[in-house]
Amino acid sequence: MKRILQRTLGLTIFLLFVVSIGWGQILSFEFSGLAGDETSAASNYNDVSLTSSTITRGAGLNASGNSDRFNATNWALTSIENAVAGDDYMEFTITPNSGCQFNVSSIYIQLERSSTGPSGIALRSSIDSYSSNLDIEYSIADVTSSQNFTFTFSQVNSGSAVTYRIYMWAESTAGSGGIGDAAGNDIVVNGEIILAEPTNHPSFLSAFANGSYQIDLDWNDNDGNQAASGFLIVGKTASASFYIPVDGSEPSDDLDWSDDEFEVKISHGTESYSVTGLSASTIYDFKIYAYSNQGANIDFKTDGSIISASATTGIPPISPTAGDLIITELVGDAAETGTDNGYFEIYNKTSYSISLDNVTARYYNSNPGDPDQSVSLSGSIAPGDFIIVTQNVTNFNSQYSPVTSDFSGSLFYFNGGDDGVDVYHATNGIIDQFNDNGSGQSAWNWDDSFVYERTNSGSGATEANWTAYQLGTGTPKSLLPVSWTGSTNNEWHTVSNWDKIIPGAYQNVTVLSSLTNYPTLSTTGSCYNITIQSGASLVGVDNLTVNGTATVEQEISAYSTSSNGWNLISCPMSNTDVATSNWVSGTYDMYRFDELTNIWLNQENVANSALFGNYVPGIGYLYANSATVTNSFTGTFNSSDVTISGLTKTTGQGEGWHVLGNPFPSAIDWATGWTLTNVGSSAQILKADGTGYRVLAANNDIPANQGFWVQVSSGTGSVTIPVAKCVHSMQAYSTKSTPINDLTLRLFLDSTRNVEHRIMFKPNATDNFDWEYDAHYLPPWGADVPKLFSKIGTDEYLALNAFNFTGNKSIPLGIEVQTAMNLLLLADGIQSFANDVSIILEDSYNTMFYDLGQQNPVTISLLPADAFGRYILHFSTVTEVDESSTPGIEVYAYDNSIYLNPGNFTSGNAYVQVFNTLGQEIFQLSTTLSGLTKIPVNLPPANYFVRINTGQKLFSEKLFIQ
Repeated sequence: MKRILQRTLGLTIFLLFVVSIGWGQILSFEFSGLAGDETSAASNYNDVSLTSSTITRGAGLNASGNSDRFNATNWALTSIENAVAGDDYMEFTITPNSGCQFNVSSIYIQLERSSTGPSGIALRSSIDSYSSNLDIEYSIADVTSSQNFTFTFSQVNSGSAVTYRIYMWAESTAGSGGIGDAAGNDIVVNGEIILAEPTNHPSFLSAFANGSYQIDLDWNDNDGNQAASGFLIVGKTASASFYIPVDGSEPSDDLDWSDDEFEVKISHGTESYSVTGLSASTIYDFKIYAYSNQGANIDFKTDGSIISASATTGIPPISPTAGDLIITELVGDAAETGTDNGYFEIYNKTSYSISLDNVTARYYNSNPGDPDQSVSLSGSIAPGDFIIVTQNVTNFNSQYSPVTSDFSGSLFYFNGGDDGVDVYHATNGIIDQFNDNGSGQSAWNWDDSFVYERTNSGSGATEANWTAYQLGTGTPKSLLPVSWTGSTNNEWHTVSNWDKIIPGAYQNVTVLSSLTNYPTLSTTGSCYNITIQSGASLVGVDNLTVNGTATVEQEISAYSTSSNGWNLISCPMSNTDVATSNWVSGTYDMYRFDELTNIWLNQENVANSALFGNYVPGIGYLYANSATVTNSFTGTFNSSDVTISGLTKTTGQGEGWHVLGNPFPSAIDWATGWTLTNVGSSAQILKADGTGYRVLAANNDIPANQGFWVQVSSGTGSVTIPVAKCVHSMQAYSTKSTPINDLTLRLFLDSTRNVEHRIMFKPNATDNFDWEYDAHYLPPWGADVPKLFSKIGTDEYLALNAFNFTGNKSIPLGIEVQTAMNLLLLADGIQSFANDVSIILEDSYNTMFYDLGQQNPVTISLLPADAFGRYILHFSTVTEVDESSTPGIEVYAYDNSIYLNPGNFTSGNAYVQVFNTLGQEIFQLSTTLSGLTKIPVNLPPANYFVRINTGQKLFSEKLFIQ
């Protein structure tokens, strides 16, 4: 995953591992396949909390070949004392990871010998400098078959490396013997690992009530260098106290809430748990502790902030009153492919469970005074859930599989006319109805071949609150999905822009992507849920009532290097939680920029958790993902102006740069009509291809879900983003009208990637930095990406250079590369300048000129050693400098040189003279005019008069040369 520090990128790899604790095998060697005379051999298994071990021979032994063993000769004779004195041993070292300890209970060794090989074996360790045996000395039988020995001893709490030496002594120094040659591991170390305390707390804990008697918990293990063995969840009610864990004392699970407390241990990697047996309408608080080990070695992480969460269980099912349950859909038999399978759908629109005790569904045939049939309902209906009442269960279930009906009435013939249904409570009366049942006051006919969808929360007896459509066969146990197609225009209330009906309060809306027209609400509208696909747009959120949830999708392309794939994103919602959004899943990176310290703050760092609660409206976030994903923001639309205040300017750190974000689900018209206090009028967008930034001037569009840079000019800044500036923009970073005097230089790395520099003529701009027009330069993140900029003075680098053009202007360009290369340079926007404006690119190294109005693009050569200003962009207009009507020659000075632009003047020879203000000639030259001509003069800074004689006409101009 990619990481940033001080605006630099690096690639960090986290190794995730499973820890092992408790008594058992912690290290082993297996010598199968060895020749026997290897200098050393590595362990074939070691616990993840131990480093790999290697076995070697002592200096007194000679390596000796014998397959499937670690073998030797020159063993000492007679006794261990001789073996110790002669360095006749084989040794290996157990090294725990930092913070970990290990205990050893036994070491198992299997070996083979020759007929005169080792006759005795003992085990010692570095703990006492190999001065005593760890167990008894064992005799090795005088046979050549495999033998095994287990050395049993107690070695505890070793936090440092321990070396074990296996001493043997033989019948003859020529005798051969070594470890191995039998089936299975040849050395096995049995013991226990005592892990270090977990490095991290979980990164979050969320609690959600699941009905009235259950709360579901979710968290992220958030492994650090030392992962947790497990997690202890403790809970309490408001009147009780949390259990506080103590190292060395493993608590038993306490799932009984009779004492208002709760403890349960959860294994590493589970990351969810459902707490049951709770009381309704009760607040429950939870904390989660990471721990290592178990039993007497259990070690809880208790420093820092313990992650906590709370939830309130739901209200027990209650009796409905009018409007709690509504009939959202009614489908007649003739709308289906079969018969007797019509139904009506009842929806719980409240936030609590509704009891169906004493509730009946009543059917009226042709609007009689009394119901023809009543069906008693039972059970309960959860908030946002549905039940279905049909005439024929078998036919319905066959038609709508896998959806099944809940209740049925044999007389519920949905066949048109004045038929109707209602939901009735024995005490509270009619809860909702379809058609004016029984009264006969305002009966309305409905067509059996139609599907009727509720579009309004008003009375079900009113025909205007229903919409009929003929497409499809109904959507039981689901609100009707409606898709925006934009077939006609942008108007939300035009029926031909929708695939079925104009949505109302109980329709789920999808705004499809890749369309020509996107919806605008100029008057009030409503829906239930709404999903805006990636690339789609919605204007008028301030006029839209969303009764359910709004979702805005955004596709993000995968990164392939540490410098590309980065996106500045922004949330269009007011209440979207970062931790539970799908932006923080998989291999991802997310940051917020801190201007005070000039540092990107990592969302995965617990210390930054306060900055990553809900996405902040109007704030931008840096994001990348290892996979191409379509993520989503879910919640409630920002539907009013968004103000971001308290924007700092810290000299030597962030220099006033802040990442803001588009807070609406459409593009926004930048700067014009905004309130910018002490903030420059240019914004900059990060290009995901790794080539840097695109600078936006006033009236350019910022896309939906897009973050952008702004810079504070002085003091404390603030920005107000008006909802009235929401627009539909089909092209990212677009301008709404044809630009005038607006040039973008693009230096192409390949067919799709280019770095940019923008130049504009502005009548009120100056040659100094203007916060209203200019933009400071932000370099690309990739070290191999060329830098393209201009400058004001010696150290003010520009991404957007705006100036008042009065006839001629020369802009030296900075182009920095890491290696020599030839790149294509395109001047985009030439057509936005008047026909009499000449734009010429000069290569001052080679005295070459490219008229970009005629030759565009051009290939330019670049070297790492190029000085600033090798390439110069000359803007000029041909003006007449004598009193005749003959076209003139444009004359101007730059960098101690005189430039002649003949414009429409016929090319030919010219005699150039330069005079000082006393009329003394101090320079003269004959030259040939052919396009823009440069004449170096090497004169001290002063005012001069220049005279050009073409033989046919005489031109003169007063210039300041420096």
